[in-house]
Amino acid sequence: MLKIHGKEHTLQVSYIKEKVTGENHWNWKGGEENKTINYKLRKTSQYKNWRKSCIKKNNYSCIVCGGKDRVEVDHIVPFSVLLKENNIESIEDGLCCENLWNINNGRLLCRKHHKETSTYGQGAKNLLNL
Repeated sequence: MLKIHGKEHTLQVSYIKEKVTGENHWNWKGGEENKTINYKLRKTSQYKNWRKSCIKKNNYSCIVCGGKDRVEVDHIVPFSVLLKENNIESIEDGLCCENLWNINNGRLLCRKHHKETSTYGQGAKNLLNL
């Protein structure tokens, strides 16, 4: 029992888990060297310029409803599919591949309409398994 401000309280003892991080964490997938080509290409200035071009091309609004709130750039042919079809195995291969940077493969959708596409999120995996 513990007295706080004159009242008795029962103390519950709980243990504190040691925080598991890095390579000891159950979901560890490796460090920087193990990040995918897809991830690395999406961090390049060329990818950022492609996104900006798609946004301007679509006049900053969803091509379905015309909304301007929470708009997202969507790949018509998913980025991961393009990487596989064009045998991209390095950053250099990706930066030189014109198909990846074609602004006609990008469209602007609001969050609602983006989620309704068949390739949203993990949906592109279905195309990769064909």
